[in-house]
Amino acid sequence: MLPLLTEVLEPVGPDLKEPFVFAADEAVRRLTATRRFNAGLMSVFGLVGMLIGAAGVYAVMTSFVAQQTREIGVRVALGATPARIQRAMLALAWRHLLAGLALGVPVAWWLSRGLTALLFQVTAADASVYAGVAALLSGVGLMAAWIPARRAARIDPIVSLRR
Repeated sequence: MLPLLTEVLEPVGPDLKEPFVFAADEAVRRLTATRRFNAGLMSVFGLVGMLIGAAGVYAVMTSFVAQQTREIGVRVALGATPARIQRAMLALAWRHLLAGLALGVPVAWWLSRGLTALLFQVTAADASVYAGVAALLSGVGLMAAWIPARRAARIDPIVSLRR
């Protein structure tokens, strides 16, 4: 159909050729190109932000465990089992994670109201998105705490008390 239309339009004006004739799919693609680009860019920034947040949670949890090396050494010297040390470190991490989520989720909800114009087929107050992000950050935080907690459970009390 396109070659026939081009042939019909050529006598009217040489400037009315192919650049102005295209399929409906192409028209929709051209009309939505800017929004698709912005959505892709926002997704990339969101992913980078989530990775930075996960790295921050990991660093904080590692720091909490490192600060308690002497206390852990004393507990081990007094007979605490590695499993109990690990549970204590994970409980500490969980308390900090819950505090962070209790502060962060309402702030995120409040700040997201300014992004409603950029959202498509989702609202700024979509509970499933907030629950998913909270679950993801909780999982990352617990994994970030589990690795140092496992190390802490293997601390030699004599070495930790000498530091």
